[in-house]
Order: sequence, then structure tokens, then C-alpha cells
Amino acid sequence: MNGIGTQTIETDRLILRRFQVDDYKKVYVNWTSDSKTTQFLSWDVHENDEVTKFYIESKIEPYETDFFFDWVVVRKEDNEPIGEISCIKFSKAHRLCEIGYCYGSKFWNQGYGTEALEAFIDYMLNQVQVDIVIACHTESNAASGKIMEKAGMKFDAILPNYFVNKRTGKREGQVFYSVQR
Repeated sequence: MNGIGTQTIETDRLILRRFQVDDYKKVYVNWTSDSKTTQFLSWDVHENDEVTKFYIESKIEPYETDFFFDWVVVRKEDNEPIGEISCIKFSKAHRLCEIGYCYGSKFWNQGYGTEALEAFIDYMLNQVQVDIVIACHTESNAASGKIMEKAGMKFDAILPNYFVNKRTGKREGQVFYSVQR
């Protein structure tokens, strides 16, 4: 495997790059304050932009390590940060990574999630040379599963009662997908 860290990736419409501290105001406005975005995530909306600034600052030092993979997703057309995509779990021993991503709700249903995920998968499989990329979503977030499928991932399993839905308070399953080299 290649410990190349977070390098800039370009697609037709997007740039995936390292976060910069001065991104924090737009990140806060575009997704960390968006309750629609966080409804399916393990973290809640940020109380204010200073929380988002602290969150971004926590990423800066790990960028200097070889196996830290975390990007802000920016539209080329207007340099607007619209979301993030990262390796939330990485195993050298098992040569795999698990991806996490989120986008501001005003950027949903425009193909950005699929475009960024395809770029992430290509980078991890072909540049970093992991053998497997894993992703998951809650059962109530079927749209995320569609993104995974469009990006070439295959359904693997459902782990029942894994997640508590923030809106309903009820337990639901976690749906797993993967793609292999």
C-alpha cells in the first residue's frame, strides 16, 4: 500500500482537497449547521461556526501523516465547499478502508455525491492500493445506498438494530456496501 495521504483529486465538476481553516464559515453554512444533513450521521449540527472551525483545525495536523485521507468537496464552478468525504476507518493489516461522506442538503440530487465517491474509490484502490473500500448507511437513508451503487459498490449485508434514528428514536439497520480491487 502507498501512504500518500490526502492529495488533491479533480473530477469533471469537483475538486477534492484538504480542508483549510478559512473554509470554516462556508462549511458551517453549507452543511455542519444543516439538520437535514446530520439526520443520518452520528454527530449533531454544530452550535456555531466556532465549533466548525475547531473541527477543521483538528484535521490540519493529521494531514502530515501518510495514511490520513480526508477531503473537503468543492465545486469547480464557484469554489463552493459542498461537503466532505473521508476514510473514517483504515486498516493496513486488512488492506481496507471505510468511507464516510456528507453533503449540504441544498447540494443533494445533483450527482455530486456519486462523482466524489467514484473519485475516492479510484484513489483508494489504485493510488493507495487498498484491496477493499467499505461504506454503510442507515436503512432510512436509501438515497445514500443509491450513490454507493451508482459508484460501483455492491450490497453486502444489513446489520439489524445498529443505529438509532434521530427523528424517530427507533433502532434501524446499518446497510453495508463494498468494492474490491
